[in-house]
Amino acid sequence: MNKLDDKNELLERVFQVNEDNAINVRLKKSTATLDLFEEIKYFNNNEKKFLVFKNALRAIIGDRVVRLSVLVCSSKMLYYDTPAFSISYLKSIVPIIIQLDATERHKDEKYYPLVCCISEVAPKEPTHGKIISFKTPCMIKAQTNDDRYGFGNEWAGRGSYIVGKKYGDAETPFAIIGVIIE
Repeated sequence: MNKLDDKNELLERVFQVNEDNAINVRLKKSTATLDLFEEIKYFNNNEKKFLVFKNALRAIIGDRVVRLSVLVCSSKMLYYDTPAFSISYLKSIVPIIIQLDATERHKDEKYYPLVCCISEVAPKEPTHGKIISFKTPCMIKAQTNDDRYGFGNEWAGRGSYIVGKKYGDAETPFAIIGVIIE
């Protein structure tokens, strides 16, 4: 299976999201996310496979401001079509208002790849409850329990060392695969 097939499979998952397999949470600066991301991690066999960050974004579509819930799932691999930003960064800016007909206004922001993913598929007329799949996953970095260990450098002897993880490094890939218009 090539990378494109994996990407399409990942993006198709957006239509599998339901109340039984998703954790719905309102994302705030104070939201503890480690356990949430651990729950949906790809290699866990838990029944929860998705995070839905309810009303995390506001978007101007036409002459209306609509709320968007962000759909996140675990990924087998990182896609570098879009640069990844951290969940901590996303928490620090929610709820943000994005202007989809003027994406260049956001181009210096870390969340610019997310704005591009949304504007690429945004409908002209928003429909409440509509699930929208992205054309490209927007990668997000978040820590899980696997990322909590192995910090610092490891001594290799004779004045050399192996560079280890730094605090805040996250290696478990997650992807924003779509939004729900609320």
